[in-house]
Formats: sequence, structure tokens, C-alpha cells
Amino acid sequence: MRAATATPLFLHQLRSEQLLFWRSREAAVFVFLFPVLLFLLLATVYEGTYRGHPLSDYLVAALLGYGTANTAFGGLAITLVLRRESGHYPEVLRALAEILPLKHLIDAVIGIYLDHESIWQQSWALAIVAAWGVLGAAVAARRFRWEPRER
Repeated sequence: MRAATATPLFLHQLRSEQLLFWRSREAAVFVFLFPVLLFLLLATVYEGTYRGHPLSDYLVAALLGYGTANTAFGGLAITLVLRRESGHYPEVLRALAEILPLKHLIDAVIGIYLDHESIWQQSWALAIVAAWGVLGAAVAARRFRWEPRER
């Protein structure tokens, strides 16, 4: 795509994303207000210095990192939740949940703990959770090393 056609498209997308962001009170609170309130709270608790700098300076650095990550991913998470709640993604999310182990673990816990079912009535859900556990253990056994790998 040439720059002449990409610039209007970029500006249109930027405007759309800004409108979506600022219409979401949740995004504005968690990106702008929460870090300030967290800083004020923690700065009143932590006193003293570390390596010659006030501890509050380290909080500023940490909250800048938080703000960067939250700006990059927090708005996305909030937007996805809002779209899900408005009915945009239910089929996709249900299909994804059927693959991942958390839904099956929760189903098993609800069935066994709340509905007083036997553990064998939840055998399919527990088999899926166990399969994910075995898969995770196999990947960890193959990929994890206590020492860095030689390049």
C-alpha cells in the first residue's frame, strides 16, 4: 500500500480507535485514573530511599511500565469484554472455551461440589483437564531447562 493511500486509512483508524477508547469509561479509568491513585496510595506507604533515589521514583518507573502495558493490552481486553457483552462474539468465545481447560474444570467443580454429582459423572470434563495437564507437562519436560540453552 502506498503512503498516499495509507495515511487517510491510518487517520481514519486512529480516529475510530480514539472514539471507542474515550467512550469506554472503564478504559479511561484503568489507563489514566487507576495508575495515579495507585501511585498516591503506594507513595504514602513507602518511605525512604534506595540506591540514593526516593522509593516513589521507583514507583513512577513501575507505573510507567504498567501504563504502557495497560495502554497496549488493557483497552483491548475491555473492548473485547464490552463487545462480548453486547453479543458480538458469543459463538467464537464459546468455541474457544470448549477447547481450553478452564471451562471444563469449572463445569466439573460445579457438578461435583454444587450439584453433588459423583466424580465419574464429570469424567469427560476431568479427562479434558487431565489431557491439558499431560500436554503441558510434556511441553515443559521438552522445553524447560534450569540452565540457559547454548546457542
